[in-house]
Amino acid sequence: MKLRTPWTLASELVWQKTHRAGAYAFVTAGVLITASIAFNGYTGFVITIGAAIGVTLFSFIYSYIQYRRQMH
Repeated sequence: MKLRTPWTLASELVWQKTHRAGAYAFVTAGVLITASIAFNGYTGFVITIGAAIGVTLFSFIYSYIQYRRQMH
């Protein structure tokens, strides 16, 4: 998995930090999605979609914050 945003591509340090944090986020999302098997129907679906959207937004926002910190 590669998290390619304009900010990770602009800085090697931002790339490393984002991928380290993103790895933990994706593992957490995987655990949540696996746990969602215990729920039937709509609840499991909401957990799965929520985890996927959450990890995507987290990675995107985290890379931007790290880029801004490095530039200032």
